Amino acid sequence: MDMKTYLQQATPVERDALAAEVGSSVGYFYLLAGGHRRASPRLCRRLIAAEPKLTLTDLRPDIWSSAAPLAESQARRSTDSVPR
Repeated sequence: MDMKTYLQQATPVERDALAAEVGSSVGYFYLLAGGHRRASPRLCRRLIAAEPKLTLTDLRPDIWSSAAPLAESQARRSTDSVPR
């Protein structure tokens, strides 16, 4: 799921909780969804760790297009080492 779809489906409480969990803001999520900004690889990893509906491939296809399944499984496993 990409950020635009997530924002359309998530409740305001869910959006706020995700933003707090990954150290970002809902306003920044809207910038990502509109294509005005791109999430850093680090933020992408935090987002997929916090919200399994989101995928690396959808968040940053320019980085994770062909090796997405492997990259996602590795990113999910390495979230314990990412400071929050």
